[in-house]
Amino acid sequence: MSLEHRDLKLEAQLQDAIDSDYCVWVVGDIHGYFKTLEKLIFQLDMKKGHKLISLGDMIDRGPRGAEVLELFRENPSFHAVKGNHEQLMHKSISIGKNKHWKSWLKFGGVETLSSLGVDRKEGHLLDSKWSGFLSSLPSEIILDRFRLVHGGFEPSVPLEKQRDQDRLWSRGIFQASEILDNERQIIVGHTPVQEIEGHSGSSPWCSKIMLEDGRPAIIGIDTGICLEPELNPTLTAIELGSGNILQIPRLD
Repeated sequence: MSLEHRDLKLEAQLQDAIDSDYCVWVVGDIHGYFKTLEKLIFQLDMKKGHKLISLGDMIDRGPRGAEVLELFRENPSFHAVKGNHEQLMHKSISIGKNKHWKSWLKFGGVETLSSLGVDRKEGHLLDSKWSGFLSSLPSEIILDRFRLVHGGFEPSVPLEKQRDQDRLWSRGIFQASEILDNERQIIVGHTPVQEIEGHSGSSPWCSKIMLEDGRPAIIGIDTGICLEPELNPTLTAIELGSGNILQIPRLD
């Protein structure tokens, strides 16, 4: 099985933090809402040794994607998996791959470009500044008791044969009828819980399928931060050791 989509050094670092009883928080889709993220981080009251992991889609649609990117790139306690929006940005700004501009701008890249202070004609200038960071993001983090991934997995495909297309873009995990990983709880973003059939409100979505240790096999924590106000757009974080959940309503 190829390990190119993982960062084994990061996984070991995060597992060590969990084993040492440090808080390791996982936050759902941020989508450029830096002000909401700031409030969340303040309430997390992170201490030395604590970690924060973004499940991807740090950017696009919201107004301050550049600041979110800077925060996760520059803070050694902050980490991220790749989301489909980071993938689109990377393919758009990379020299020789910029045929993806139309898709990126359609799905929220306009706001990110604005926050970076450039327009599409200057987009090539972003390659040297951001491509290294974006390409370094793993598309999955595997720990002893958790799998962290942006979109999820295709239930009909063995985990070892999943592609980045599945990990970043798929939504089929919410229709899974059996456990995908017997040892690990899967935590995903990408699909706003407000749009999942049978789920109401903006609380995290939990599968009815349970692991042997009593935990839901899958949890979805994209709580729709860029949805309409009447749907209660929210930013959500879950702490891996305790299972504690913190939610912050969107601050525009």
